Amino acid sequence: GIIVDLVVVNAVGSNLAFVSKKVNIVDFKKNRVLFGFFRLYFYLRDVRPKSLLSVMDHANVIAILANILAGNHTRVIASIRVHLSGMRSGKMRFKDKIVFLLSKYLYRKAAAIVAVSQSVADDVIKLFDLPARRVDYIYNPVLTDDFFSLAKQKPDHVWLKETNKYPLILAVGRLEERQKNFTLLIKAFAVLNQFISARLMIIGEGSARGDLEELVANLGLAGKVSLLGYTDNPYAFMRNCSLFVSSSNFEGLPGVLVEALALSPRIVATDCPGGTREILGNGSYGRLVKVGDVDGLAAAMLDSLRSDQNRCDDDFLLRFRPETVVKKYLLVLDAD
Repeated sequence: GIIVDLVVVNAVGSNLAFVSKKVNIVDFKKNRVLFGFFRLYFYLRDVRPKSLLSVMDHANVIAILANILAGNHTRVIASIRVHLSGMRSGKMRFKDKIVFLLSKYLYRKAAAIVAVSQSVADDVIKLFDLPARRVDYIYNPVLTDDFFSLAKQKPDHVWLKETNKYPLILAVGRLEERQKNFTLLIKAFAVLNQFISARLMIIGEGSARGDLEELVANLGLAGKVSLLGYTDNPYAFMRNCSLFVSSSNFEGLPGVLVEALALSPRIVATDCPGGTREILGNGSYGRLVKVGDVDGLAAAMLDSLRSDQNRCDDDFLLRFRPETVVKKYLLVLDAD
């Protein structure tokens, strides 16, 4: 019952096929968000939508600023997708510093701020000294019907046929070390292999592939570690692995961990800034390990493989279902 415009900088990519025909795509045909600023200004000035949900820090800054210049007729809701303090703990690019400085002022001009987890919301309130009443959190609608259908498929991979002999440890994510820290996981896996013979599979692609392949070779793990690359259906691997591991330095709401919670028999994760602890029920549904602790991660993986894990019930998973999430977003978008 709501008229929806999907406003994008450049309408390209495989995900375009998944957009509903009921949604009107507004394509700025630009290469970068910054270059779409004036197009967004004219859109907000002329169309005057009731609400605009912007996503990611640089887009939030552009959206709020464009709305101010267009007369402030639209309620801009800024969505925060990652734990900002965790992200800032590493080396920041110059443009990230600029976005952060602008955010400290412009986020106060947003109609509302929605974070993807309570941890991220608390961090935003503290970081920008915002009133708590103006910041809320809504989990991502990760667990769709399509997700469960895909998970029922059985991937044809030899390691999945040998899990009784060689436990299969699985990780999924972009091969980007600043956030995902697969170096930690591979080093912990090397320690684990001193006690049991297992296999490690990492699904995902990214700029760190070369460095990770070199690490695997240097640790003598060739044949035991597979950097599988991108796959359309990682969920089937999650459902059939022996253990799922997240080794991140920081997160927002790690979708793969939500998916693993619904599918995987056991979970180990670093207790990093972001929504990890919330997803795992403060450690009730998976083991939490100190960030960067190689031996601690190895010990937790070994202990998990040797024991059973408490499984969460369907009621706990409802918070990540679309029917729950959409109701909360409608309340924010349709507020007066």
